[in-house]
Amino acid sequence: MFLPLFIDAQYVTQTGGSNLPPSNNQFFVCAGGSITLGAFFNPSTPFSVYWERLYPNPASLGSGATKNISVNSGTVSYRAIGGNFGVVNFTIIGQTAPQAFTLPPSGPTQVCPGQTLTYTQLENVNLLNYIWTYPTGWTGPSSTIFQSVNVVCATNGVSGNITVARQNACGTGPASSIFVNVNNAIITTTAQASRCGTGTLTLGATASSGTINWYSAATGGAALGSGNSFTTPSINTTTTYYVDVTDNGCT
Repeated sequence: MFLPLFIDAQYVTQTGGSNLPPSNNQFFVCAGGSITLGAFFNPSTPFSVYWERLYPNPASLGSGATKNISVNSGTVSYRAIGGNFGVVNFTIIGQTAPQAFTLPPSGPTQVCPGQTLTYTQLENVNLLNYIWTYPTGWTGPSSTIFQSVNVVCATNGVSGNITVARQNACGTGPASSIFVNVNNAIITTTAQASRCGTGTLTLGATASSGTINWYSAATGGAALGSGNSFTTPSINTTTTYYVDVTDNGCT
């Protein structure tokens, strides 16, 4: 009694990525590569058979113990005929690098330096990994199997695009992006004032953007006022006032 005939991937060459393992006589190969198959009764004994392409474009492929097949994108069906020893049908699926996501990643677009934020790509079709890039001064994972990433915008982080692309065994697709604006407003100038005797003084300050706030203490306490100038209450001794700037919720 003869053992059943079966097909096995004996040797694989590939352009542009790694091949996935076969499953149920389906062989996944990156388009542009090739696969060499062998017909076996056991894992060590190849057997000469007759090879045919069934779909599309049926054709005879000759006989032999092995057959090398060049792979294009799409699905092609074959069979190996071993006469009285059996027939095996199998399919080769040519895969390509994935397409771009149809949606950009989601997450905050107005960012404060020093924040930790989460960005998410909602699509998860035809991929093994998500490939992320960030603006200068940002840190986060560059490759992950998860749809969401936690990233840090450092105090020197700059505005720019956060991008994500999907990657499968055959390559990395085009990236989609979200633009993030880092609100890093700073105080650019200050103007002191002096007088003789008791009375009020008008102080001044400018900022790169946002709203200037005035305080009587370096930390804590409510703002005394806002704007490019501040008139003090009546004072009769040297007094220090403090300013900061708020821009889109960032101070």
